[in-house]
Amino acid sequence: MMRGKLRWREKRVCVTFSARKECVSPFHGAGGGTLVHKAVAIRREAIELGDRRVLFGQRRMSARFSSGDRVPSWMRNRSIADVADDLRSGRRSANDIRIEVFEHNGELVSMNTRGLAALSEAGLRPTNVVLNRNPSRDILRRLREPTLTGNGGPLPSRSSVVTVSRSDLTPVPHPRTGADWVVTVP
Repeated sequence: MMRGKLRWREKRVCVTFSARKECVSPFHGAGGGTLVHKAVAIRREAIELGDRRVLFGQRRMSARFSSGDRVPSWMRNRSIADVADDLRSGRRSANDIRIEVFEHNGELVSMNTRGLAALSEAGLRPTNVVLNRNPSRDILRRLREPTLTGNGGPLPSRSSVVTVSRSDLTPVPHPRTGADWVVTVP
């Protein structure tokens, strides 16, 4: 799935995919506010959370952010704990981490687990939240996995575990406490 940054310009929507920028009418394709690019519908909107919580949509996560282009440069290859330290110290704010969510059975579910984990580790809630109305099948499939915390109940969940890898579900020790690293949304 291609991802891009949406920019509204004089009744047109511009999407930047890597270094390529394309603009179309916002009513192109599937209807009001939906942009269709190479058969991929992208429909996102900024939302206010109010008293709603954003929950984890994955049962596990890696301890480090990836190095991919979708990760802000200041977070690439860094540990969740280091990013949380930046948030706690004020070097970064909750607004610096965009959390993309989708709605599932009335709950808001994060599509970027490590970003939500860093905010949660810092005791913060997301403030830069974008609703994705069209999550992929792979994203939705994750919700069928049992959690690794508590009774192994269903996802979404307030907690997720930092593990060695996708295939090795052994919890990683928390860098400060040494206990199993379980992140819980405040």
